[in-house]
Amino acid sequence: MSDEDRIAFIKTMCETGESARYGHRPQDIAAQEFAELPAQHARRQFEDGRRTLADTKRALKFFAERSLKGQVNDGLSNGRVEKVETRFVGQWEWSVALRRADGGPAVFLEFGPTAVVENSRVPRPLVDPDFSKVFVTRQAGQDVIDRIAQTSVGLDEVLAGLRDDDVRLRDATLALIAED
Repeated sequence: MSDEDRIAFIKTMCETGESARYGHRPQDIAAQEFAELPAQHARRQFEDGRRTLADTKRALKFFAERSLKGQVNDGLSNGRVEKVETRFVGQWEWSVALRRADGGPAVFLEFGPTAVVENSRVPRPLVDPDFSKVFVTRQAGQDVIDRIAQTSVGLDEVLAGLRDDDVRLRDATLALIAED
């Protein structure tokens, strides 16, 4: 750390009301207590983030079952969506699958950490993706995603509840299915 970095840290400590810690004795205990504050905050934010991801997944599945499945099927002549699934774990947990009939490639609504993983694996990754949005991916084979597209649908909109007549995910899904 440079002198400039240390001075900036001291300034921040003074501005945030944490500077009194410099007067505590013994210093090791004061430093440990200070270090625990960001750790507690980070833990709480991580837990809240995970809850938000789970709520988003539930809301996205609900919308897919209630509205999107029918919207997509109305636009397909074959390979209709038969099933909506969310039984994924690990890095693929934040995903809703649209399983199709007649061997049509599955399409996934992905967001957050899963979108990050898929964007890193797809042959043509998106440049500067906005991970506050929902992504649509297409499965080309067993565990292989060949296309990814970012939608204009925000996670905040999913959490608030998408309207039944919102066709943005339908349009993105049909566009991805139609790509060759």
